[in-house]
Amino acid sequence: MRKCLDRVMAFGLCLGMIWMTGMQAGEAEPALDAKMQTLYKDAYGLMRAGEPYAATVQLIELLRTVPGDDVQWADALIGPSQLLGFSVASLLDWPQRSTLLEEVLQPDTYPTDALLIAALKAGSGVQSMALPAQMTLKQLGEGKHLAVKAAALYILGQPYYYSGSHMQSPAMAELVLNYPNLEFSRCLVEIPVYNTLSKALEEGVSEKNLLGEVLYWGGRKEQVLQASSGLSKAAEALPTMNFKALDDTVIQKWAASLEGEETPHSRYTLVSLLSKSCTTPKRRAAAQSALAAVAERAPASPDILRARMLLADFAQKEHDVERPSSLSLNLLKLDLLPCTAERSMYEATMHTVQHTARYYTRYGFVKQALQLHEALASKFPNSTLAESETKQAKALRENGLEACLDLIATEVNAPLRNGDTQRVIDTYSEIIAHTQNTSLRNILQKKRSQLEVSSSSLQTQTTEAR
Repeated sequence: MRKCLDRVMAFGLCLGMIWMTGMQAGEAEPALDAKMQTLYKDAYGLMRAGEPYAATVQLIELLRTVPGDDVQWADALIGPSQLLGFSVASLLDWPQRSTLLEEVLQPDTYPTDALLIAALKAGSGVQSMALPAQMTLKQLGEGKHLAVKAAALYILGQPYYYSGSHMQSPAMAELVLNYPNLEFSRCLVEIPVYNTLSKALEEGVSEKNLLGEVLYWGGRKEQVLQASSGLSKAAEALPTMNFKALDDTVIQKWAASLEGEETPHSRYTLVSLLSKSCTTPKRRAAAQSALAAVAERAPASPDILRARMLLADFAQKEHDVERPSSLSLNLLKLDLLPCTAERSMYEATMHTVQHTARYYTRYGFVKQALQLHEALASKFPNSTLAESETKQAKALRENGLEACLDLIATEVNAPLRNGDTQRVIDTYSEIIAHTQNTSLRNILQKKRSQLEVSSSSLQTQTTEAR
């Protein structure tokens, strides 16, 4: 217990050190050497050529070559590691994953193999797998392979995996204390702020310190802000960093700051904050031009990709029918993606395209939905992802209207079972208001009328019974 408390106290000390020296976490940009970059690129090429299993094995072998005496490799290998995770989770089938575990991965020989297995189990959502993985990660976090050590500490300290665990705060403190300049460390400081903002919006609270969770681990507000240039920029418009003061004016100031910002890390933080807080048409309109300016920058960096994805989301919310498709298809044109520890851009791109295709299907835009499913399927052929996307494309091609109705039925099934008729009526009304598909509109209008009649009849019976 004493050791844990010392680690938490050290976290505050570490933030103070960053503050005094003026260092910014994640400031140094690590890079793969030429051989590793070639292997990374070749593995991606194998995925594009319909050989995801061979690509995955190549990435595993790439990670095995990582030197254990330089922690900077942890940041340098974020991209290949996330491409590997994307392949295992989204491209391979169960027999291929089993073969990896049984015939390829050697956790007793290679620390990187042990880390991969533990990371997959930690994110499985299955407690019987996640808890043993936590112990493996603890051991790796105490090991001598520095890149693996940093990655293991990050997973232990990241709220997504083990929020509230007794190991979380010591791991977070140790990582930021020992390796303050890593991308992993910067993200561990910022992620709790994003999570706190999301919770405040969901709970509808009137007051919440956005830095509260980070401050809990130790340190002072100015130290936390100095550890993240993006949070420091955000605090210029929101000095209290309290949700109570986050109004439309703050959103406008964040957008203005984003448009003039030249540091990719700071831009990424501001885009992330805007993605959480632009919850109304007015706020989305205020952020639109700044996000568009960032999205047009080159070469692509994580903040630029995040801005493009957010613009696709905004366009859907505002029912701009043309833009979501073009933005999503442009994302698919990119090859190797710039990644950040905060999220895998390979997965984020896939989810953006899938979400956009779902939007088009929901509102009866069959042609656009079909185009996106086919584009995603062709991006990674001969994979479980391609199989799923091809199946959805086939359903749209054979009977687009039925595919749209099936999706809507899936959405309203739960409220119908629960007797929440009004919610279903509202869903139908919202789709009717925005669809340009006459057949879909006519069917939903009929369904809505039937529900309104049955709901009115039920209310009459209830009143008479009283």
